[in-house]
Amino acid sequence: MPVNPRSDKRRNSDTPPQYDQEIPSFLESSPFFLPPSGEFEPHRHQHQHQPRPTLRQLLRSRRVLSLMLTAVALTTFLIFLWNGAEERMSQKLGRLGLLPGGGTKCLYDASKQSVVPPDPNSGTAIDWKTNAYATYVTGGEYLCNAVMIFESLARMESKAARLLLYPNTAEFSLSNGVGLEENRRLLVKARDEYGVNLVPIKVIHKKLNYHLWQDSYTKLLVFNQTQYTRVLFLDSDATVLSPMDELFLLPPCSAAMPRAYWLKKPVLTSHIMLIQPSASEFARVNKAIKKAGLGTYDMEIVNRLYGTDCVVLPHRRNWGKPPVGSRKNVVRGEAGPFFRPSSAETVDAYHDG
Repeated sequence: MPVNPRSDKRRNSDTPPQYDQEIPSFLESSPFFLPPSGEFEPHRHQHQHQPRPTLRQLLRSRRVLSLMLTAVALTTFLIFLWNGAEERMSQKLGRLGLLPGGGTKCLYDASKQSVVPPDPNSGTAIDWKTNAYATYVTGGEYLCNAVMIFESLARMESKAARLLLYPNTAEFSLSNGVGLEENRRLLVKARDEYGVNLVPIKVIHKKLNYHLWQDSYTKLLVFNQTQYTRVLFLDSDATVLSPMDELFLLPPCSAAMPRAYWLKKPVLTSHIMLIQPSASEFARVNKAIKKAGLGTYDMEIVNRLYGTDCVVLPHRRNWGKPPVGSRKNVVRGEAGPFFRPSSAETVDAYHDG
């Protein structure tokens, strides 16, 4: 009986192809296996998509857990490394005068020691009227303490003149019925009882990051008080423990300041400054004030201008006596660590100057 080739072909297509018995069964379903007959069945080679793993499955994966633990360990190591390296890096930058906010290169010079003020009773001739203690106020809350500073200087019979910079606003007016009564009373008290020279000024205010220091540029106006040969500036929240007349006898310099001993990196502090006012120095300072941006305040400015070749004031007048400049937030206890006389004190060549 003749066989219809078409029906035979159709029958063959319905029957799964029989491969060589020597071919392993697992290869028959492989997408990379080509049957010996050359036939190709598209349905055998369709890509089968695997379901995506869930977040929980990923977190439980050994590989992910290993990566997370490695990241935590590396981060912890870098933190400990940075804590130790920060000060070393700061010292290297400081020696090159490249510290952010201004260079204090002079503080890394081994030959740079704090100046030693001469004895005020040494008989050195000086016109005390041309030298002045100065402070400033930017608001009524600072005025009372400023008057207390001048009261202390008068009680201790300091020889230099006294200068107060205060806002030239209506609330500080000396006219009766114009300014705030309490402000007027304190200003008149400072002028009449303690011989303070009152100088009205315009407060320098910049709206930057830290509001407590936005008016601190005003203190730099002391560089413009050219009616005096020398000015010893004190922050208005300072406490005077003894007169400091001997500082006016130091050799001439544009500015002298103590180290900021409460900071890790060596910088100068502006809470006490011995300066020689002049038009040229004030021009430099005023230019720096105008250029000051975020994070640059009075302390950064004086370090930038005077940190390369500085004159360093000592923290103490001598061992066991109060420091020339002290920060109230550092003083603890009845006398404080910097005020306590002791023959067994540890000498720190950097902090004690």
